[in-house]
Amino acid sequence: MKYWLLLIFTCLTILVGCQSVPETPKITARVERVLSGQAIEVTILNSSGSPTSPNPSNPQTRQQVRLQGIDAPDRRQEPWGAMAQEQLTALITDNNLDRLVQLELQELKPDQFDRLVAPVWHNGVLINLELVKAGLALAQLPRDGEEPSSATNQPSNLPNNSQITSPTSLQSDSPTNLHQAALMQAQAQARILGIGIWNPDQPMRLTPSEFRRYNPISP
Repeated sequence: MKYWLLLIFTCLTILVGCQSVPETPKITARVERVLSGQAIEVTILNSSGSPTSPNPSNPQTRQQVRLQGIDAPDRRQEPWGAMAQEQLTALITDNNLDRLVQLELQELKPDQFDRLVAPVWHNGVLINLELVKAGLALAQLPRDGEEPSSATNQPSNLPNNSQITSPTSLQSDSPTNLHQAALMQAQAQARILGIGIWNPDQPMRLTPSEFRRYNPISP
C-alpha cells in the first residue's frame, strides 16, 4: 500500500514540477549564523561582493532571515529542533566554504520579529524544500490575515493525521506561495516514508506553532 501511495505522489510531483513558477529577483548573502532550523543571520552582498542593504530605509547589511513557507521544530523540541538546525547548517555549508546563498525576495516586508522572509537557495537547490523533504520541517499554508509562524495545516499528533492537502488545490500563483505546491508535495512524501518528524517510532506530537504557544519563552 505504501508503495502505491508513494508512486501516486511521485506522479503528482512530476505534475507540480511541470507548472511554471515565475522568476523572481535574487540577491546574494553570506550566512554568518544558523539560528534555528528555519532562521539564519546573513550579510547582504552587492554584485561586487561588498556588504549592502536590500532596503533603502534600513541601512543594516546584516539581517536575520526566516525561511519562507516552512515551520521547523523549535530548538527546545528535542531531538527534532537540533536535527533541523544541523540539517540547515549542512545544506548551507555543502561545497560552500564561503557560505554564500541566494535570497529570493518576493517581498521586503519583515515579519513580526523584523526578519526578512524569503526562499533561500544554494547551488540551484531550494533549501526550504530540502528541509521539508528530509522530514525536518512542516510546509505552511498561511491563512488570510494570519501570521505565517502560526499558520499550520497540521493538527496535533502528526503521524496519525490522514489529512494531506492536494498540491493542485493550492494557490501557487500567489506572490507568497510560489513554491507552496512543491513544499506540500514534499511533506506528503516525507510523511509516507516516515522520516524525521514523521517517524512512527519517535513522532513529534505537537506542531512547532503549538509547542511555542504552550511553552512561551519567559521575558
